[in-house]
Amino acid sequence: MRRLTALLGDILTFARAARGDHQVPATPAAPDPDPAFAAPILAEVRAFGTEYDALLRPCCRRFTDALYEPVLQCETRMHEHALRGQRLSNELVALVPDLVRAALRAHPLTVAQAG
Repeated sequence: MRRLTALLGDILTFARAARGDHQVPATPAAPDPDPAFAAPILAEVRAFGTEYDALLRPCCRRFTDALYEPVLQCETRMHEHALRGQRLSNELVALVPDLVRAALRAHPLTVAQAG
């Protein structure tokens, strides 16, 4: 409940400031971090970045290449098989009328009727 009251108070303060009824106090700027405290942390971050670039990034690249190379080869083979199947299917579709005519000519009822 206290948080809600504080939040409503802040909303009212800013609403009054927007109307010009009330002066909003300036928020103090955050102090700069102590260089003696920040220097070891920054050095560690830079060292990690150097190690990552030197060691981990090539390993990750080799790993992803090793992982995706078989997948890409498989996709290529699947695509080739699909194209081959499509070509065979197109050839079969082109032959269907001839096959139907030949089947009708060789059908026993058709031969009997013709004779």
